Amino acid sequence: MKPWMLCLILSVTTPFCGFAQSLTLQTFSSGGTSISPLVSTVGQPIASSPAGSGTKLEAGFAPSITAFANNFPPAIIYSVESTPIHAGDKLTVTVTDADGISKVTLFRRVIASSANTFDSIACTATTGNQFESTIQASHFDDLGIEYFFKAVDNTGKRTTKLADDGKYFHRYKDAEGAVVPSTVFNIGDKSADYKIITIPYNLQVAGIGSQFNELGEQEASVYRLATYAGNSKWNEYPSSALNVFERGKGYWFLTTKSDATLFLEGESTPHNYRSNLFQMTLQPDWNQVGNPYPVAISWNDVIEYNDNVNIGSLKVFNGGYSDGNELKPFEGGFVRNSSASPITISIPFKGQTTTGGRTKNRSFETALDAEQWMVKLNLVGDHLQSQVGAIGMHPDASNDIDVYDDFYPPRFSNYLELHFVSASGKESLAKNIVSRQESFTWNFTIDSPDGTEKVLQWDNMIMGTSSIELYLLDESQMLFINMRQQSSHRVKKGRPYKIVYGKNIHSEVRPSRTGLGKPYPNPFHPDGVSELKIPFGLADQQQQKVTAEIVDAQGRIVRTVLSKELVGGFYEIPWNGHNAAQGDCSSGLYLIRLTVENKLTQQTFYHRFFIQ
Repeated sequence: MKPWMLCLILSVTTPFCGFAQSLTLQTFSSGGTSISPLVSTVGQPIASSPAGSGTKLEAGFAPSITAFANNFPPAIIYSVESTPIHAGDKLTVTVTDADGISKVTLFRRVIASSANTFDSIACTATTGNQFESTIQASHFDDLGIEYFFKAVDNTGKRTTKLADDGKYFHRYKDAEGAVVPSTVFNIGDKSADYKIITIPYNLQVAGIGSQFNELGEQEASVYRLATYAGNSKWNEYPSSALNVFERGKGYWFLTTKSDATLFLEGESTPHNYRSNLFQMTLQPDWNQVGNPYPVAISWNDVIEYNDNVNIGSLKVFNGGYSDGNELKPFEGGFVRNSSASPITISIPFKGQTTTGGRTKNRSFETALDAEQWMVKLNLVGDHLQSQVGAIGMHPDASNDIDVYDDFYPPRFSNYLELHFVSASGKESLAKNIVSRQESFTWNFTIDSPDGTEKVLQWDNMIMGTSSIELYLLDESQMLFINMRQQSSHRVKKGRPYKIVYGKNIHSEVRPSRTGLGKPYPNPFHPDGVSELKIPFGLADQQQQKVTAEIVDAQGRIVRTVLSKELVGGFYEIPWNGHNAAQGDCSSGLYLIRLTVENKLTQQTFYHRFFIQ
């Protein structure tokens, strides 16, 4: 027989590493004579046990064993610490491999990061197969740090170390010494001074009195704190219904104590991260919510992340309600759940969104000829403001209530509101967005605790350059205001108003009655530049004789400012304050007398004004 060679090749692909395991290989024989079993230690060269004294091989038989070195990646041993993270702390791991370690890397990012990538930091070798990395203050945010490890041995094999649940490791920032920032609440005693606050930390003792003990015993003259209870009702501290702070809930807060520093007691950073978000339950209708994190969030991201058409936009309060988006730490607002049942939503971190969300569907432009446009309408008066009202069009909107419309949050104290009646007439809207169309008329009123005049404001500089018109009709004052040319108008509770959209509006819209509006400005101060405006409207479509005269307190005609045949429509007469002789009129009380004559009737209207 010719000589032959037996080659044994051991290929091991087991997942374990960092320890030795003894393998007994099969006994081979040739010509009835056996070879002693081969014993190998994983990670070590294979060696043959010495043959017994009675072992014989046929002539020329010479077995040869080929052995391979370690085929296993590095082993990483790490146990996350439960203590809060501080600048200067070290993250230490133990890494072993029979072929030696080439490098160990820490991959980290702040917990609330909107980035999907991690920064890498090389770990430094110390003693006993240990590697460490020092944490800087810039490595974590007000929640903490999210991280994992990777090791590479000298043969290029790699190991990634995640937590036992397959997620990243987390260490949370030390919250000790946290205070409620003075920037999130006001010092004052007016209803407009209230702000909505929240506590974004876990509290060992959540009692409001314990946390706000710097303010002393609760007295209305020192501070007040309340939260919305639903159905236009409020719970105010102290009461059985409101004694403790809850994460994710907002609270009206106001204090007169000018030196108030609100230290928190027993606070700890919540253990939330990108794959373990805070869950918030929204009850039907309005909810007073708070940012549950010590980092800023975006409510638009919340809407997109949860992709639920029943989640309304955020309303914040700063001397009045307005649309909001960003909630900084310790800040709160109001959100409406338009469904009839509670819904539970996740609160993502800023920039953490999912595809297919609805944020893009709610976007608007300001040009009147845009496919989806919106003009915001703000009310100002009595130290209050309201910035929720708006009109607009959207191709996906309906003329009745839908997700593009909006409402005013619950009235807490003083208020200013602008009300559009829905197409069905069932509800009053703060924001009325209708389907895209060539012309439309919005009817609205305003509401406030008193009957004093307020100021309605809009931005007339961003409506675009198209020929589409937008007019505000105040028929009680016989004013038909080009909203492209003016940016405000004084309005009053109890009066009806209209906003008309389309083309050639001024030549087509007629008042429902004939009348004289109040001249303005009143008092009037002639200065050679200013003019007194005298508005009036004619309901009759036929031509009629119109005369407008300035009359003094003695009934004498100072000047005839109009004498003309006119048809129905809205008009405005300017007067520079000069009498018939082109001289300046003296200060005092004057009247506007408007006479309208047709074939059958004659009507006369008066309004008084002052010249200063």
